[in-house]
Amino acid sequence: MTTGEKIKARRLELNMTAEDLGNKVGLTKSAIGRFETGKIEKMDYRIFLKIAIALDVKPSELVSEEDIRLITGGDESDKIFELFDSMDDVLRERMKDATPRQIERIQAYAQGVLESSKE
Repeated sequence: MTTGEKIKARRLELNMTAEDLGNKVGLTKSAIGRFETGKIEKMDYRIFLKIAIALDVKPSELVSEEDIRLITGGDESDKIFELFDSMDDVLRERMKDATPRQIERIQAYAQGVLESSKE
């Protein structure tokens, strides 16, 4: 399955419309549809993480090996995926209620932690 197919399957499993998912992550339903059908070939890792959180899955559960190159964000995206994958269930549950702005702030914090660990 492609990443888009996995996103759609999980969304449908949760009885969520494309519009519902779009509202949770700050995108239109048509943008969600284009991700799901592969019409948008590259996805920023920040959007991808928001989708994973909204669908209550680890990012690694959504991305296919073939599509990992389509998640853009440079070398740091793999480290951020690992960070989000390693979150405990309590934190992941709380993230579901986070606003898009709060998620952006958390991602910025995670990026800062990763950058400071290089020193």
